[in-house]
Amino acid sequence: NTFKIIMKTIFTFLLLIPTLVFSQVVLEDFENNRNIYYGFISGNFDPPGVASIVGAATNPDQTGNNTSSFCGKYTRNATEQYDVILFSPYSNFTDLGDYISGVKTMSIDVWSPSPNTVVQITFENSTIAQPDNYPTGRHSRFEATTSVTNGWETITFSFLESPDANIMDQDVDQGVILINPETSDDITVYLDNLTGPNNDCIDATADFQVFDDFECQRNGEYSFSHGVLQILNNPDATGLNTSSKVGKYTRSDFKNNDVLIFEFSQNLNLASNEVLSLKLWSTNSKDVIISLQDDSGTNSFDQNITLPGNSSWQQFTFDYDDQIPSSVDITKAVFLFAPDEAGFPYEFYMDDFTLVETSNISEISTNNSIKVENNKLVFNESNTIKQISIFDSLGRLLQKSETTNNFYEIKHKGLLLINVQEQNNSSTIKLINN
Repeated sequence: NTFKIIMKTIFTFLLLIPTLVFSQVVLEDFENNRNIYYGFISGNFDPPGVASIVGAATNPDQTGNNTSSFCGKYTRNATEQYDVILFSPYSNFTDLGDYISGVKTMSIDVWSPSPNTVVQITFENSTIAQPDNYPTGRHSRFEATTSVTNGWETITFSFLESPDANIMDQDVDQGVILINPETSDDITVYLDNLTGPNNDCIDATADFQVFDDFECQRNGEYSFSHGVLQILNNPDATGLNTSSKVGKYTRSDFKNNDVLIFEFSQNLNLASNEVLSLKLWSTNSKDVIISLQDDSGTNSFDQNITLPGNSSWQQFTFDYDDQIPSSVDITKAVFLFAPDEAGFPYEFYMDDFTLVETSNISEISTNNSIKVENNKLVFNESNTIKQISIFDSLGRLLQKSETTNNFYEIKHKGLLLINVQEQNNSSTIKLINN
C-alpha cells in the first residue's frame, strides 16, 4: 500500500509538471489582467483608451469559447500593408528564450469573420527597431492562423525566426501585433486573453500608497483626458528620478482648462494624511493643479504648485491640510496642467504619484524617534542613514540630503514639510521654522 501511495504521488506530480514549469502568463484580458500598455496603433481599437491603455469593447459572442464580458475590438487600417499594434510590458520580458525554444507557447483568443486570419507577433527593441530598417532590432517573430468563421477560438503561435541575432532577450522592451500582414484588408476582429512571456511587474505586490509610478505600481486608471498621456522611457534618468518609465502628458491646445482624470483603485480618506507627492519635469514654467474629488463631484479640494521650467526632475507636495473632512471619500484626482491657458500643446513629464504619510510634531515627539529642538531635528538613532527632504508650503522641494548624525539643522524658514526616511521607516513633519 505504501508503494502504491508513493507511485500515485509521483504520477500526480509528473502530471503537474507542465502546469508548474510551462504555465503561461496572461498579458491582456481587457478586464482584471492588464499587464501591457500600448504605443502607436495603425488601425482602430474601439473604444479608445486613455494613458496608453486601450479600452474594452463588449464581447460580441459570450456563448462561445470566450464568455468574458469584455475584449478588444480592432479594425485594421486598409492603407497599411504592415498594420501594427505596438505594446510594451511595464518592465522587460524575462523568459522569451523559452518561447523560441518551444518550452512555452503564446496564445490569443480571436473572433474573426473569416478563417485564415493571420496574427503575427514580433518582439523587438523599441530604440533600435524603426519602421524602415527591418530586420534590425527585431528579436523574434511568431505566427498563428484562425480556422473559425464568426466565432471565438484560441490560436497558438509558432516560432518563425530571429531576424536580428544581435538583440538579446534582455534587450526586448516592445511587442508588435500584426493582423493579416502584407494585405490591404480592413477586417474587424475581436481579441482577448493574450498569454505570453513573463515580466517582473506581473507578480509585484500592490502598494496602494503609490498611485502610479508608470511601472509596476499602477493603482488606478485614467478615465478621461483632453490631451494625450503616453508611457515613455525617462528622458532624464538622473537626480531625483532614475526610474525607467514615466508618463508624458501633452496638453490640448484648444481647451482653457484641459483636464486629465485619474480614478483611484481604492477610495481615499485623507482626514489624517492629507499630503500627496508628484514628480514633474518640464521646460515650461506653468502652474499645475491637482483637484481631489469625491464620486459625485460635489466636493472638490484644490492645491496648486508652479513649475520652474528648468528641464530637471522636481518633487512637489500637494498639502490638503484641514480641507478634506473625514466624511468625504476621495475617488479621483483631476490634473490641470497650465490652467486657464489655450493655444499651445505644452508637454509635461510626470512620475511617482504617491500618498505621503504625515505626522505632527507632538506625535513625533511622543514616540521618541524624532524631536525638534532649537531648529534642529534630533534623532533617537545614531549612525543610521537618514534621507531628509524639505518642502515649502507651495510643495516645492527645497533641499534633499543625507546624514548619519543624531541631529540635522533646519536652515529654511517658514511653513515646512520635512520627510525623513530612516531604514524602513518614514515620517513627515509639519513645522513652522521662524
